Amino acid sequence: MANTKRKLELVKKESAAIIAVSKNTKKDIVELLGIPERKIYVVYEGVPRRFKKVSGETIEKIKEKYRIKGSYLLSVSTLEP
Repeated sequence: MANTKRKLELVKKESAAIIAVSKNTKKDIVELLGIPERKIYVVYEGVPRRFKKVSGETIEKIKEKYRIKGSYLLSVSTLEP
């Protein structure tokens, strides 16, 4: 617990900005963690319309373009928490 408190103090001191996923999350950060409201920006989670479902024909064209055979899984991640 003490380690977590030290990390939060570092975040409060060193962060230029913090992203919150909603106004309520921003409010919680301000009230519970004591981080100044001016440092917190709300960026809503969501998917732009351009990421809509596409036809099977479109998928096949893309797979052909990139020489993808069979099924595939695209994963974007990081090793850090």
